[in-house]
This record gives sequence, structure tokens and C-alpha cells, in this order.
Amino acid sequence: MQSDKLVINAKSKAKKPFVILGLPDVGLVGSIAVTYLIEELDMDEIGYIDSAVFHSLIIVQNGIVKKPIRIYEKDDIITIVSDVPITPLLSMDFSTVLIQWIKELDAKAVINITGINVPNRISIDKPEIFVLATDYNINNIDSKPFNNGFIMGTYASIIKECINNNIPSITLLAESYPNFPDPIASISALEKVNLITNINVSLERLDRESEMIRLKVRELMKHAESAITRSKVEPSIYG
Repeated sequence: MQSDKLVINAKSKAKKPFVILGLPDVGLVGSIAVTYLIEELDMDEIGYIDSAVFHSLIIVQNGIVKKPIRIYEKDDIITIVSDVPITPLLSMDFSTVLIQWIKELDAKAVINITGINVPNRISIDKPEIFVLATDYNINNIDSKPFNNGFIMGTYASIIKECINNNIPSITLLAESYPNFPDPIASISALEKVNLITNINVSLERLDRESEMIRLKVRELMKHAESAITRSKVEPSIYG
């Protein structure tokens, strides 16, 4: 599947798969979650998505050159992970070509994983998940519905294309830090993925790693608050 700007080179053997997307955005929630799935499920790399926009960029993993956007598969689960943001210039083309490829797979549903910025994230131990579903029953996953608000960017384009092509979609929006990687939010999202797909991937390793990151973030916050306090100067009145 290709267009003037973008090409998908991948062959899947999956039957009616769930397709799970992790793109880099708020808190890197989707990127962390999908990368973890790939590692824990020992998924096979089956292809990539490429564009002329990416020709000046390569990713190197363990000495091996990789495409920035890769497609993996295990049984009837397909994951798509990106190491680069999808620019507004590429967003519509990316969504159109991707959903056409997914339509050819007769996918059961597309699962989008992303973050939603909350100002009090530092005080939240267990991030909540808000769910927006189109043409899919989510009664079994016990989450708050995303009833009001707006979604922008590539995920919005993907949701639109799913609707246009009658492909069910589920978008998981996890409360997260805006500017820090948030694996704890990714855990909350993956718990819902487990319920939706019945893959039951263990989250223990990510939980251990998340605790170390949580402590580092709290320490960074304390240092930042301390620096701000020290930098404040009491106003002076001259007369």
C-alpha cells in the first residue's frame, strides 16, 4: 500500500487482528506501551512504514539500522510503533494509507494508545483511562468514557478514517505528564489492552521500572520547585 508520500511494506499472516498503535506524544504513553508489548510478546518484525520525509533519519538498535516506523506481529495481534512524531504535513496521508492497509487485513479493531495532560499528575498514584470507542462494545473494560472534549493530530485522523471505513476503533487516553515519559500511565493503558484483547501480558517488569522513574520524576520536581523558590526576589519599595 503506498501513496506519493508514504509507503507500507509489510505482510501479515494474522486473521482478524487487533491493531495497536503507539505514536510519540503526551507522556510517550503509547510509545512505551507498544514497545513493552513488542518485547514481552517477543513479536516478529514484519515490515515498516516509510516516507520521503524520513529519508534523512535512521534508527540504530543494537548495531542494526531500523526504519523509524515499524510493524510487528504475534498471533492475531499487530503493533505499530514510531520513533518519530507524525508531522501535520504527513498526518492525513499516514492515516489514510494505514487504515486502507488495516482494512485489507479485516481487522477486528484499531486500538490507539495516547496520553492526556493533567496538571495534578504528580499527585495521582493510579492514572485513569478515558475511552473513546467507535463501533465497538467497551462495557467489559470498566473505564470512564471520553464524552466531551477534542482530540487533535494523527490519532484524530486515524479515528476519522476508521469511521469512514467502518473499522471499529478504541482510543485509550491515559492521564499523564505532559513533558515526562510516563510508564505508569502506560501500565494503566495496557491493563485495558489486556481486557480488550485477552492477551494477558504480564506488567510486572514495567511496574518495577516505573517505580524508579516515578522516584526520579519526584526528585526532579523537588529540585525544580526548590530552584524556583530560591530564584524569587522579594519586591522592594523605593521612596
